[in-house]
Amino acid sequence: MSFWTIMIGLLILAVLAVIALQILRAVLEKNIEKELSHLKDFTVTRKFVGVDLSTGLAIDENRQKICLLDYRLTGSGHRVLPFSDVLSAEMFQDGASVTKTVRSSQVAGALIGGLAFGGVGAIVGGLSGSTRTLNAVRRIELRLLVNDTRNPVHDVCFLEHESKPDSSLYRDAFRNAREWLGLIEISMKRAEVR
Repeated sequence: MSFWTIMIGLLILAVLAVIALQILRAVLEKNIEKELSHLKDFTVTRKFVGVDLSTGLAIDENRQKICLLDYRLTGSGHRVLPFSDVLSAEMFQDGASVTKTVRSSQVAGALIGGLAFGGVGAIVGGLSGSTRTLNAVRRIELRLLVNDTRNPVHDVCFLEHESKPDSSLYRDAFRNAREWLGLIEISMKRAEVR
């Protein structure tokens, strides 16, 4: 066999693998959609299925509930909780925390910044945090801590392939994870007001 025959064969296999993964993802998402539609007292207003095809989140904004999807252990798993049972949410890149919804530290940072620099300082102080430069990121996850002593941690995978921070794959995953972090924070605050 020639070099080019082998290369063409490998290229065809790679294309077939990508097509097979897309078909698998479509089938799994359809099954998840069907399962979510049968949940009692839960109407999906937003959902995200992780890129690992085994974790995810769904929100019912009207009933103020969240459904945590996890198909890693049982093949079929979901938990529906009220927003008030979500204790915190944190975004990770390669195991390092990027941002976390911790109200007490945001309030303290805003107060210190406000005292030091006025209104603009309150914004800067509330949003300040450590930064680091990354050459490549392999994994982006959103971690929820929920009021459940048997299973208190729920991770959702947004990226699981090494990507450079300037790539569209990384930017889309980071944007989606950040958006869901924001949705969870809003949900937590709505539960407090209730």
